[in-house]
Amino acid sequence: MEEVEIIRKEESRLMRAIGKILPSYYHSVVTTYGNKIYLPTNWDSWPEEHRFLMLAHEKVHVRQQSKIPKLLYLFLYFFIFPVLWAPFRRRWEREAFEETIQVAAKTYGPDFVRHPPLREFIAKQFYTGVYGWMWPCRRAVYRWLDATIEQAIQKASKGPQGPILG
Repeated sequence: MEEVEIIRKEESRLMRAIGKILPSYYHSVVTTYGNKIYLPTNWDSWPEEHRFLMLAHEKVHVRQQSKIPKLLYLFLYFFIFPVLWAPFRRRWEREAFEETIQVAAKTYGPDFVRHPPLREFIAKQFYTGVYGWMWPCRRAVYRWLDATIEQAIQKASKGPQGPILG
């Protein structure tokens, strides 16, 4: 996998151009394309733990994108824009959120990942129009999310994984 580049959107001509059409995208949405993570203009106002977890989430997308050609990614993610269901986008984001929740559980503990506003924020990424209506089944989203949170807490409580270094 290529080294990750972190770039502020205001430093990218392409992101500035997109921002003229979609100002909220420019100012408040982190974007990943290839090995580049583009930070929104309001990045510095985000709480430290949110920035940390967002970068963890976006690094999963960098890894995911390294496995498929860029044009195929663009086609699947942006041009196939179904009204009610986006299986590629759903699978892509589920994997990224599962890993992000694991990082959060290990770093900040069970209370942090069980915090209702965090749970609600993640769930809404799936059943609202944030990603183009990835999944309309709200109950299924919450079942998956609650199971993911509990699994992450279980893994985190077991301590570091892998061999013990001596």
